[in-house]
Order: sequence, then structure tokens, then C-alpha cells
Amino acid sequence: MKLFNPFNNTPKSVKVDTDFPSFSGTKKEFKKFIGPRLRNTVQYLAKNHKSKIGKCEHCGIVQKKNLDAAHVHGKERNVIIDQILDQYKTGDAYSVNLREFEEQFIKAHSPIEEVILVLCKDCHREYDSKIKADKAKPVKKKRPISQPLNPSKGPRQGGKYNNTEIQIRLTEKAQHIPLEELDRLCKPEYSKQIFNNNYPIFVRLPLNSQSEIKQKAIKDHNNIARWTWKYEFERDGYCYAVSTQWYNKNDDGVEKWLRKFAQT
Repeated sequence: MKLFNPFNNTPKSVKVDTDFPSFSGTKKEFKKFIGPRLRNTVQYLAKNHKSKIGKCEHCGIVQKKNLDAAHVHGKERNVIIDQILDQYKTGDAYSVNLREFEEQFIKAHSPIEEVILVLCKDCHREYDSKIKADKAKPVKKKRPISQPLNPSKGPRQGGKYNNTEIQIRLTEKAQHIPLEELDRLCKPEYSKQIFNNNYPIFVRLPLNSQSEIKQKAIKDHNNIARWTWKYEFERDGYCYAVSTQWYNKNDDGVEKWLRKFAQT
């Protein structure tokens, strides 16, 4: 299957190579021209999941047809797009390998049950209206990363936190905990034991590491970004990137760890 079909009248900011599909332009242009394909990709990924569930996960009404696939709050399609796009930013624009982007986009929807809710149309409208209501609330002034977070977004469906909140809280604490503990947070065994997370909480590199090395360091063996430099901090000659891989199963471990270092 061909990854990308060129658009008619493609603007100059969108560059397409049929052998090595790519995009160069703004985020707004990316969502305008690439967004529709990603929307279809979500429907394709959710098709078997909807058939397997066979009912609305909110009201319980059994339906074999006309069920919708709704993204869990905090894991909306545009949120996932934004998170992946971050690593392709060059100045004020984005230079994206579309094949690589789509692979990461698909990976971000796995496991599907933690990203997609199967809802009837009435419950889907009600679920979306709650998102709009949350966005309509007055936005409080952003706090510096060193201050406690009170995020405007609520926790994941059925969870205690949203992923952004975890990343910021752990990053803030990590700047003050003992270096021995920070070292443990860079090891997968400790991450699994304490947080039930399969990835180390932090990736560590020497200060002044080249950009190419930093971008490679936040990707796993499948070349999928699992960490982010968005909340980068420095300690004792190293810089740290935090894991983006957080699910409801991790929340208890996060809560206990934050309590342990509450006075730090």
C-alpha cells in the first residue's frame, strides 16, 4: 500500500517525493493535508476493536453497527500528532518523513484499548461535549516547571493523571532528588519495579550532546520516540529526557513515588 498520495495543487510548503514521501511546512498545513489520512488510519485501526467490543463502553447498549471510535481524553488524535511532530521541528517549520511518522502514529495507538473508546453516537457526543466544556474554562496562568502543577486537562479516562502531568511532575522532582535515585530512574528494571513501566523514566546524555545524538537517544529499537526533550533539565554534567509512555496501570506507582519524595 502506498503511504502517501500527492494532492492536486499542493502548496509550495508541502514537498512530496513519491519514492521517499516527506512533508515540509507548518503544523497547520500538516494537519490540513496529512490529517485526513491519519483520521482514516484511526478508523482502520479501530475497526476490529469495535467489532470485538460490540457495545457502547459507557451506556452498555449492544450494537454491532454504528459504533464510534473515540479517542480517550488526553490522547486525542491531534494530541498524538503534536507529540510526534515535536521531534521534527526545525525552526518555525516541520520537516517530516511521512512513512516514519505514520509508523509512530500507529504505534501510539497500541494497545488500542488504552487509546480508543467504543461509544454509541449519543455517548460520543456527550463525551466530546465534556472536552469542549473543559477547554472553555478560564485558563490559569502557566506555572514555571519548578512549581507544583495543577493542569487544566483532567486525568485519562479511569486514571489519576494525564501523561503531560506525569512528565512535568517527575521532571520537577528529579531536579532535587538524590543523584543515586536519579541514576536508578535511568534503568528499566527499576522503572518496571516501581512504576510498572517497561521503559526507563529518564534518558541521560552528557551536556552539549549534538542534536542528532539527542534525537536518536529518545527512540527505541523500532525507531519510535518513547521519551521527550520538551521538559529537559540538567544535573551534574548530564541532560535528561523524560518518558512519554504512561498508562492507567502506571498511576499507582507514580502516586507512591511522588509521595515518597513530596518533601524533596
